[in-house]
Amino acid sequence: MDGAIIRGQTVVTLGDQLRARWHSSTKYLMLVLAAVFAIGMFNSFRESVHLFPQTLTLLFVAVTIVAATIMIAMICLCLWIVIAAIVALSRLRSGKEQLAIVYAFGPDGIEIRDGRGVTMTTPWSVVAKARERKSAIRLSLKPLGSRTVIKRAFAPDDLQALRALLTQKLGPKARLKPA
Repeated sequence: MDGAIIRGQTVVTLGDQLRARWHSSTKYLMLVLAAVFAIGMFNSFRESVHLFPQTLTLLFVAVTIVAATIMIAMICLCLWIVIAAIVALSRLRSGKEQLAIVYAFGPDGIEIRDGRGVTMTTPWSVVAKARERKSAIRLSLKPLGSRTVIKRAFAPDDLQALRALLTQKLGPKARLKPA
């Protein structure tokens, strides 16, 4: 990487990993799976018990909607607990050196390196968009994939420079917080 390089470093925490997982498309997949599962359960219940009257009353429809909503919420909660457990277990398997991350943003692209020396280099042509959240910036990649950049890795001036670089490279696809 040549030119002005914006560098930052941090240690990834369990909270960082859980937030990154939550802000991925996993939550939408969870909702779809929960809805399909709830509809399937409700359908088998309806067929086995034959509780539906010929004419549905408003109260019955309201109770059905509330029950389905509660069922979907409970299934999502169970799926989220499973995902959190998987993330926690993967964290236990990671060495401390793998959790020390160094970011380098330059005119050619992005370099992310862990404490063991494993480096991921991503050219700007692969970065589709950026979205800033409270604790991280999520970079969406083409055709699929993403990178999560933890904001506390950067000094305030470097974070402003990073926002400017992302805006310059991505234009309107960089949805970042104002300075």
